[in-house]
Amino acid sequence: MSKPTRPLGVTLLAFLWALSTVLLLGAAFQMRLETLAYTLPQSVVAELARRAPFVAFFGIICGIIGFGLWTIQNWARILTIICCFLHFFFAGGPFLVFFLAAADKGINRAFVIWILEVALDAIIIWYLMRPAIAKVFHEAW
Repeated sequence: MSKPTRPLGVTLLAFLWALSTVLLLGAAFQMRLETLAYTLPQSVVAELARRAPFVAFFGIICGIIGFGLWTIQNWARILTIICCFLHFFFAGGPFLVFFLAAADKGINRAFVIWILEVALDAIIIWYLMRPAIAKVFHEAW
């Protein structure tokens, strides 16, 4: 039995996860470089260096999910839905409260970015839960 053709949207999501991997791992290794010591206060450099393993860990997780989407694995589809759902509620909720409290300053760039992030999360969840897309992942599994 041959694998079904990967939809274009899934290919784009796999690419985005791979890009996240590169950015996170790059940031994790950049945090270790001594060049930061010349541009940032020593306490900030120490804090970033302490968090570098966590950033690298999340970079590796992103790579695994991206590979799973590329190879049409249903667990990767489910993990992507969970990650978007968690981002939607944990990053979106506090951010909205902060900007509603500062609403007297008008809509600023950060608020527009937040709206785009929430909309993107909703679109990704909707896309991956569509019956045709779910069917592709179930057939491949």
